[in-house]
Amino acid sequence: MKSEHYDCQKYKIMNKKEIYKKYQGNRWEGYIWKSDAAKPEIISDKEFDFDTIDDSSNPFVIEGELYDKEANVSVSIRYIDGQHIIRDFDVNMLNPDTTALTPYTFVPNRMPGIEGLNFMQVWRTAEDESCKDSSGHNMKVLQPAELIFTGFKKQEDK
Repeated sequence: MKSEHYDCQKYKIMNKKEIYKKYQGNRWEGYIWKSDAAKPEIISDKEFDFDTIDDSSNPFVIEGELYDKEANVSVSIRYIDGQHIIRDFDVNMLNPDTTALTPYTFVPNRMPGIEGLNFMQVWRTAEDESCKDSSGHNMKVLQPAELIFTGFKKQEDK
């Protein structure tokens, strides 16, 4: 069973100064959805200023998903309980030989020209009390660990 070597704890919540310093100059694809907007701002092959993410400003970023195809890095932004939660994922660290991965494409909401949002579901192994082997021992099962944005499926990609 894959996913023996995946450690989802290595991905930490970062503050915007850390993320800005780490990814200054990266070129992103993705979206940023602000609290006063009817639709998200689409970002396509350009830098993103992480300084625009401010917990005290209004309007504020509700959510964002950014992916740097060249570096194979994803950044997820969520506004929860009055603060921005920013997480980054180095997709290069996911080895398909040792980690169970499932690609998904979801239908976007209010994103003209974007056919789908691509994500990679990462699974982890865990023992499950409800799943016993013939000896009565808990069996290992796969559980969702992370859902990582990996860019857009664009209409011209058909």
